[in-house]
Amino acid sequence: MVLALDKIADELIEEAQQLKWPADNPEVRASWVKSVKNPELLQTTWAKYNSQVRQFFYALDYLGRNMMGIDSGDLTKIAVDIQEGRQKYNSNRDEVDEVFMGVNSILNLLSPEKIDRNALLEITRSNLIYREGMHDMSHLLASVDLSGDKPLDDKEKERISQIGYHLLQIGQGGINLISPSSIYEIDLELQVLDGVESFFRTKGGERLEIEYEWSNQIEFDGDASNLYRCAWNIANNAMIRGKATKLRISATESDSEVHIQFADNGIGLPNVDDIFQYGNSSTGGKGLGLFLVKYVVEAHGGSVAAIAHNDDPVYKGAAFTINLPKKNSSGAVYYPSSF
Repeated sequence: MVLALDKIADELIEEAQQLKWPADNPEVRASWVKSVKNPELLQTTWAKYNSQVRQFFYALDYLGRNMMGIDSGDLTKIAVDIQEGRQKYNSNRDEVDEVFMGVNSILNLLSPEKIDRNALLEITRSNLIYREGMHDMSHLLASVDLSGDKPLDDKEKERISQIGYHLLQIGQGGINLISPSSIYEIDLELQVLDGVESFFRTKGGERLEIEYEWSNQIEFDGDASNLYRCAWNIANNAMIRGKATKLRISATESDSEVHIQFADNGIGLPNVDDIFQYGNSSTGGKGLGLFLVKYVVEAHGGSVAAIAHNDDPVYKGAAFTINLPKKNSSGAVYYPSSF
């Protein structure tokens, strides 16, 4: 996976070469030309960018918590709190993008041999985590209307609360990826999978019916927010790309491991070769969702595999299997700075 980060860093350099400087304001470029003479500029910019990405995920966490409170008090006050959260989110997103424009400016002006490769890889990692967080949100925020033009019934409040829960998990998960992440014993059903089922049941529009299949409570050491995001990405892929209407999630455990399988009734996968690699997407995207799945699972010391078509009369589409260790003696999930 080290090659993946190098590949993405090279893409950033190529994209930066296409930067168009304002022809009517040449002093902008002249100012940057002067700045890049500082050999530590990229390292300094990485520290700033990493901090802004972290703040972006804190803003998502804040917004998600406010949205989850839609049913807990005065609706007018909650609407104000959510609007405040949205403004905080928009401001942090703009600040991340602004700092990244600075990165583009530096990469546009520096010759390849003068680029601090280690600093660029750190920026690449932070940018990848940021983009995956943005990818998770899709059009969710735009679907929340608290303008007062129409009353909110209980069903709509539940939907908004569930979107808030989803944003909270993205926020917490992003914070954990950017910063050192401690882990705790978690309940697979309550802290990982229940939220996924609720999301697809309440989100509106396309729906995915999720069936659970296990008998015992399963507990293990893990990062609940990022494992939720893994399960959500697999479910979302099943619905959007696999055209599935049903998904079965089954789980078993041994003395040392937890085994989770996701099987859908969709059209299956065109192939499973390199399906978890960055840039591998049947829809022309970057394949960020499944890339994150592999990254998170392997950071837990586990493994993930997929088959194109499942041998099941009902769930005969794609199937994914995640294997996770039950115990982690270090008390932390290791998200490497390079992958």
